Order: sequence, then C-alpha cells, then structure tokens
Amino acid sequence: MTDIPPPHDHDLPPGRHRALREHLLREIDSARETPVRTSWRRPVLLAPVAAAALAVAVVVGVAVTRDASSGPAEPRPGVFSTHTSAVNPTMVLDRAALAAEGRKDVPTKDSQFLYLEQEGYHWKTDPGKKLPEGCFTTGEARRPDGVQELWQSVDGRHVGLRREHRADGTLVDHPIAVQSPGQDLPTSYRQAERELPTDVNAMYRWLVKGDDHVAAFGKARLLLDSLVLPPRTSATLFRALARIPGLVVVEDARDLLGRTGVAVALDTTDEQGTLTGERSELIFRTDNSLYLGSSTVELAAPKDRCDVLDPGDLIMGTVVLGQAVVARTGQNR
Repeated sequence: MTDIPPPHDHDLPPGRHRALREHLLREIDSARETPVRTSWRRPVLLAPVAAAALAVAVVVGVAVTRDASSGPAEPRPGVFSTHTSAVNPTMVLDRAALAAEGRKDVPTKDSQFLYLEQEGYHWKTDPGKKLPEGCFTTGEARRPDGVQELWQSVDGRHVGLRREHRADGTLVDHPIAVQSPGQDLPTSYRQAERELPTDVNAMYRWLVKGDDHVAAFGKARLLLDSLVLPPRTSATLFRALARIPGLVVVEDARDLLGRTGVAVALDTTDEQGTLTGERSELIFRTDNSLYLGSSTVELAAPKDRCDVLDPGDLIMGTVVLGQAVVARTGQNR
C-alpha cells in the first residue's frame, strides 16, 4: 500500500502558490508527450451506493484496541479557501485524466479486494459546532465520520469488510454483503468496467441524463467517493466533467486534514436553482494530480444566530489515507 503524505505540509512560503500554478501549466503540455506514472491511490467513501450494501449485511461488532494517537485528525475550520483562480479547469482535469491513464496497480482477479482507508467529516456531528439553545438542524449527516477501512470485492460477488475506527480507540468490523448490480451507479469495479462509458461524449450524457449541471457534478463526486474506477473510465469521467459550465479552480484548496491541493469546484444550488452559498470541490494533489478527496465549503456569511458556519468553514468532506489491491479481507498491503 502506498500512503498519501501526512497533513503536515500545509504552510507554504510566500509566492509558492503562484509557482505551483506555473508549474502545473508547464506540466500539462509535457504530460501530453510523456504519460504520467502514478501509484494507485483513490479515495472511496461509504456513500449511499456502498451504504445500501451495508444495510443488508449482517453486522457483527468486533472490538479491538487501537492506538488513540492514530485516530481522526481534527478538521480545521477557517482554513478552507473561498477564492478562485484564473487557471482553466479543463487543464486541471486533463492532467488528472493523464494521471489516471498512467495507473498500473489495478486488480487482475475477480477474487481480489480493494483495500481503502479514508476519513470522513460532517459539521453536524462535530462537537465543536454546537448550536445555540433553541436551535436545531434538519436532516442527518449523510456520510460516516472518522477513519474507516474498507475491503470491497472486485467483482461484488465476495463478502467484504468495513472496519470502523471509533473515537474510544476500538475497531468494529462489519461484513459488506455480496453486491447486486446498481441501476444508477455501479456497485463494483467490474460493473464499472463493463457498463460505464469510455467515450467522453457518452460519459457526459450519462452524467447529465436530463439533470442540471450541479446534479451532474454531484453525481460524479458521489461516484469518485464511493467506488474505485478502472483507469480508462476515471480518465473519461474527468474529461467529461470538464464540459460542465461554471467550473472554477481553487489553487489553495485544502482537504479536511489540511493538505494543500488544487480543486475543481462548482457552486451548489437548491432544487429551484438558487445558489445555496456552498461550494463543492474535487481536490487533487498539485504534484501528481492524484485525487485527494472532496469537500463542501461554506461561502455565505451567517444568516442568523442559529447559523454557526462562517465563510471558509468545512461543511462535509472525505479524504483517502491509503489504498491497495489485496488477496483477502484484513490485509492492507
């Protein structure tokens, strides 16, 4: 397993962001000549696709002592940028597509498992975001918080495993049931390989399917955060995303661990098409364009005393901590 660097590199010297942007633009051209070779690390979050599988699993809790020092990192309110850049989003996404095409460490057998370690966050379950007396929120956090490990069956036909890292330092194991093929989104690597388009025009049509572009962007984010995609499929997805209007680039984007990257983002809207004051981001490493994860960042000032989020606060997010192809559940390399 190859790990993404720890979140201790977030303080950049003055002028570094501009230098990174110029470096990015130079490498876009050179990458077209020389394919980017990357280790295989992609974040997969237990979004609704995977959660549906867990709902039908027989849950067995196994408590194991875990070093508390390796527990979830504290998200950093206020460090998330609300500024955008003049960099073309197509360039960022094209570089991500080139990196995906260069990935070599992929599953070869249906009996293998995709090992994934990730961390999730939602402000509604953040003890530091307590609401004033008399205030309440609607809805629940849609994503699991904290660190978890997943062993997902490559073909969806083998029982997998989800290992939850709890705040008290224990581990709890939950089986992931055999997967049925998904109708809207694939539920396994092999289904994605068989059914998702590898033509950019077809992938764009699959993303939109009569929905607005905000919904299409959200669909892509959900797919990236819930399933490992074959290299060609993920490259096609990035290039299709570039066709969505309204995309912006955030050069000093940070994931929920504070790691700096470059994000392609879209301001979100409600069902009536009204801007909600939130920005949805897909975050990539600046050096090699690996997908770090996704975030939703608050853009609007508080509306009243019950609105506890300030501009730049993280609403929700997910990050990848490590990934590997393994022969059986329980292995991580």
